[in-house]
This record gives sequence, structure tokens and C-alpha cells, in this order.
Amino acid sequence: MNSCQRTAEEQRELISELIKLSLFFSSEYQKRHQEEDIFPVIIKRTSMWEIIGLKGSGEESTFTRELAELYGKTASSADFEKAGLKHLFPHIDIFSAANLEWEKKVQAKYDDSCLRYDLPSDARPPNYCNFHITNYISPKSILKEEKYTAECFIRLMDETEKKFNFDTLRTSTWLNSVPQWLKFFPEEWTRNMGEPLMEISGNLGLWGQILTAGKTFNFKTGDYIRANLEMPFKPRASCCSFTSMREYIKKFL
Repeated sequence: MNSCQRTAEEQRELISELIKLSLFFSSEYQKRHQEEDIFPVIIKRTSMWEIIGLKGSGEESTFTRELAELYGKTASSADFEKAGLKHLFPHIDIFSAANLEWEKKVQAKYDDSCLRYDLPSDARPPNYCNFHITNYISPKSILKEEKYTAECFIRLMDETEKKFNFDTLRTSTWLNSVPQWLKFFPEEWTRNMGEPLMEISGNLGLWGQILTAGKTFNFKTGDYIRANLEMPFKPRASCCSFTSMREYIKKFL
């Protein structure tokens, strides 16, 4: 596992830009969906507190209540973004430290791999291996380090087949809208691809795209979200058999 490669300046920039984008987006979203209050929009429609490392904590509720009060006093999304950042900025170093601890906890779940799997669940067919993705080799990219990524898939399939008799890969992620990711999968994966999910949720299967391979803030993606109030890459679900994946992925080994 690589330690954080960001400089102190990049770390503070990541947190500051994440806060600014999340507040701007939350304000614009709430203005278009007035049935939702700003408090749940910030918590449920952005990944700000998860990436900062305070998801589910008392601080998350306290800071979000304070932001909701500010929201009622601001005239525009730009004003809310500015006022919200000013309010939270005294805590930026605490947020930065919490983010680094969150990253360590996330990485630890992946056990030296860019992939991890869910245990069997009644919510899925018993033969399905539902997997999650992280850029474990940051600042390198799993999209470019093809042999590494292919080896992670082989390890995932071998381990889960032995432990749980899984025989089918499945995931839902924004990466399923990225051609560089899809190159790893056989035609069966493309054929089984679900429709893009348009709803904005606060999970990393959607918001993970605001981070670069080096886990700095992705300004290009941020600009797109500001301009369009949606993500450039929509999450999609797909699946394919271990058999077809094993045969196809040989080309990268």
C-alpha cells in the first residue's frame, strides 16, 4: 500500500475544493428539488463528509446543521459556497487529518489489491461476486497498469470461487462508463450492461470520479459538475461469468 503522495498544499486544496463543490452542488440541487431540505441534500447527495472522514459522526451532523443555517441566509449558490467555506475553513487541518485516516481505513479493506468483494447476501444471486474498486497503487493508475489490474481480477475470482463457489462478476460503478475501464472486460460484460443511473447519490460509486489517480482534486470533473449539475460518468451495473473473464483477461497478463 502506497502512503499518501499529496503535498501539504495539495491536501488542503483537496479538502477546500471538495467543500466548495459540494456546497455549490447542494445549493443548486436543492433549488431544483425543493421537496428536499438542504441538510439531507448535503449528507445524502454528496460524498463530502465521507471523503473528509466524518461520515456518520457527531461532527457531520453538527457542521451540516450549521451549514443549513447559513444556507437560509445566503442569496445564491455562489454565496453559500463562499460563506460555507469560510465557516468550515478554521477546521481545515482537522478535516485533512481525518481524510488521511479515512484513506488508510479504506485501503486496509483491500488487502494489497485494487479490488475487494462482498460476502454472500440474500440481496444477490448466490453465485454473484459483487466487487468494489479503489486505486490502490496511487499515484499510478489501475487503468494504465494493465497487468496489475488483470492480476487483481484473477486473484479475486480464484479466491471467491474457492471460498463461496462464486462464478459471476458483478459491480455498479461510474467506471462502467469509462472506455479505459471497459477494455478489461469481455463482450459479455458490455452485453449485460444496465442503463446509466441518473440519480445523484452520495456514494463513491458515483463521486469517486472527483479524485484523480493521484487522489488530488479533479478540477476538470469539478467544472463539469458545476456546469451541468450531473456527473460526467454515470454509474452502470454489469456482470459476466468467471469463465469468459478468465479467458479474455489473459491478454493483459
